[in-house]
Amino acid sequence: MTVIYPGPFPSPQYPMDFHASELFEEDGVLIFSAQHLIKGFFEPTQYYNVGLHEWARGFLLSYPDLPWPAGADSDWERLTQVSGFQKDALFAYVNRPDVELLPAAMVHFFHFPEAFREILPDYAALLERLFNQPGDRLPEASDVL
Repeated sequence: MTVIYPGPFPSPQYPMDFHASELFEEDGVLIFSAQHLIKGFFEPTQYYNVGLHEWARGFLLSYPDLPWPAGADSDWERLTQVSGFQKDALFAYVNRPDVELLPAAMVHFFHFPEAFREILPDYAALLERLFNQPGDRLPEASDVL
């Protein structure tokens, strides 16, 4: 299920933070601020795509056994080099304290492909193998090793 509010919203997970997006795992609900969702969809190089971020989170939760990179704080700096989005600004835009690195990397992979491949070749190689699989099936963990 998807719920879209006109603007930032609080939720039981983040009652004090009016935020732009959320994946509420327990109920399988994606929740978005329409103003953030639209900006990220139509102008992804200017505004962070919260829609793609939450769908990436759902994908990661659906396939936990794939060999995802562990990630490090320094990778946030590399993402900034890819997009120009500073980590602090991205966190403030989404307005949640737990914006995860790997979904953010996936957003950057799709919206800034050339810079992503150049600056994060390790992530790019894995994501290219994962998302460019032939056929209509999702890869098994052994497919991307």
